[in-house]
Amino acid sequence: MGIAKKLLDFTEATLQADAKSHLGRDLNMIVGEMNDPFKITTEDDNVDPFVRAKIWHKWGYQKLDFPYIQPALSENQTPVYHLLLMGKIFNNDYAQGVPASLIKLIVHEYVRWAMRIENPEQCTEYQAMGQYLGIADTVGLTPLANYVGYDETKPFLVREVTGFDHPDLNEVINVYKNTFSEGAVTALPDDFIHLLSTVSSKPAGFNYHLWGYE
Repeated sequence: MGIAKKLLDFTEATLQADAKSHLGRDLNMIVGEMNDPFKITTEDDNVDPFVRAKIWHKWGYQKLDFPYIQPALSENQTPVYHLLLMGKIFNNDYAQGVPASLIKLIVHEYVRWAMRIENPEQCTEYQAMGQYLGIADTVGLTPLANYVGYDETKPFLVREVTGFDHPDLNEVINVYKNTFSEGAVTALPDDFIHLLSTVSSKPAGFNYHLWGYE
């Protein structure tokens, strides 16, 4: 129904108006967190993170290429390692990359205000991010669709195998068998087939994805 896009448009317009009225200029960028599709979490997601990445890509957001860690929200919690930081760029000077010093400042203030960590310099996770950002000149940008394998500039077609009756399944399974040896961290081909046969009834917890390339 487009409700999420309308809410996002309203939020972005509000932030732009706030920048104009308080700073007298346009926003440089908007930054947000999202689950990294390629990092494992023990908690089920309410949306397939690969699908979410493609949606936010359509809305103009890109992955900020640096090792992001969310510090613990409280003493009873632990840091979160399965997130990425994404941004929507409004300043054309940042189209090819954002100054690392600016990202370091954003992370510093986010840790201070959102995490309620008064001295981010004493936070282990911020120290790790700050060390990386203190050495780098810029932080690169990767379109979120490209990050999850849907790069329109590449000379091949990516198709996700979405069901056990998909016409590419047997060919992809054969390639998989010939490429990956069985091991502790390897999904068995039969596991893919079983999960794809039950994918329509699986409410959450997207454990495997299977793609074919041409």
